[in-house]
Amino acid sequence: MKIKFLGIFTVSRRQFELIEAFFFVFFFSLTIFFFVYQFPEYVSDPYVLYHARFLKYAALIATFLTVIEYQYVVSKLINSQKEIIEQQNVQLKNQKEEILKQKEEIAAQRDLAQQQYELIAEQKKSIMDSLHYASTIQRAILPEYEDILRDLDYFIFYRPKEVVSGDFYWFYRRDNGRIIIAAADCTGHGVPGAFMSLLGITYLNDIMAKTADDVMPDEILNQLRERVIKAFHSTNGEEEPKDGMDIAIYILEPDLRTLHFAGANNPLYIVRRADLHTLPEESKQVRVRVEQNLALIDLRADKMPIGRFRNMRPFSRQTIKIYQDDLLYTFSDGIVDQFGGTYGKRFGSSNFKKLLLSIANLPISEQKQAIERAVDSWMQQNPDLKIEQVDDMLVVGVKIVR
Repeated sequence: MKIKFLGIFTVSRRQFELIEAFFFVFFFSLTIFFFVYQFPEYVSDPYVLYHARFLKYAALIATFLTVIEYQYVVSKLINSQKEIIEQQNVQLKNQKEEILKQKEEIAAQRDLAQQQYELIAEQKKSIMDSLHYASTIQRAILPEYEDILRDLDYFIFYRPKEVVSGDFYWFYRRDNGRIIIAAADCTGHGVPGAFMSLLGITYLNDIMAKTADDVMPDEILNQLRERVIKAFHSTNGEEEPKDGMDIAIYILEPDLRTLHFAGANNPLYIVRRADLHTLPEESKQVRVRVEQNLALIDLRADKMPIGRFRNMRPFSRQTIKIYQDDLLYTFSDGIVDQFGGTYGKRFGSSNFKKLLLSIANLPISEQKQAIERAVDSWMQQNPDLKIEQVDDMLVVGVKIVR
């Protein structure tokens, strides 16, 4: 702390104390000197004696003034420090009150956060209970396929991304023995996709109830598209609605050894023995991939969805001969679009075709587990990426056994 000495010089407290001590010792020494000193008898000049007495009392007064000044300055300094301490105490008191107030606010916010957490947890439980119930309803509305596919070997790989799914499979058997099989991928996943899947299954069942036994898959898709567009009133909007689905559907005529296929963006893959059976000629709609003694026949779909599309036209139909032990695969794009591997890339159509060719010699009952292992291995290949499932997954595999 700085102190004004004689109102002129600014010194520290330590310097001030040293200066005051010096003056006190100096004046006190003069006082003792003048009070003790006796002038010689030969000094009789009144003027000298007068000044001697004056200096004696002046030194005494200076000593007292030095003490008084020191006491005054120190007292003032102590009062100043006291005021500072009181101000600091007031500040500390205010800070304490502010801290207590903040503590109360934090406690209130914590209680509110806890209440909100409990409310969210309760709402989440309610939503999850509803979703699980919706999943039960969705699975209940999916067709009972054991009787429909009784003359075939088959598997269904069905892995929703969430509790409910936007992918669905659908089977139907006509009285004339024709078997209709479809695999569809609706817009979105989760609840929106699930509602669309329920709509698609309902429409397909209604179409079957109102059409002749010899209805073809392209006709089914045309009617399904009309109903979906009508349901969403997608007519005059400036933006094209995105609601709809991609679907692959085919009809088996076992007695005629014939398959009829139509697709909206989703193809049909057929794997057969290339060394035993005839392969179709390649065209714009048919691609053939041969590896060793196996061939994968890619029946390509029309590049338009079930829904409003800018260049809508009637769906096309492809008819192909089928043979015993042919393997038929319909699927959604969930596996193809799944990220994974070392660098987090898409699985891709090429890898999916390789996968189907690699498992073709397995019993159909084991192919589902082989696909599950392949998908899990792809997603977990690089644990650092922490890859999650990106979409619903569906593969329906059917084997012609006779």
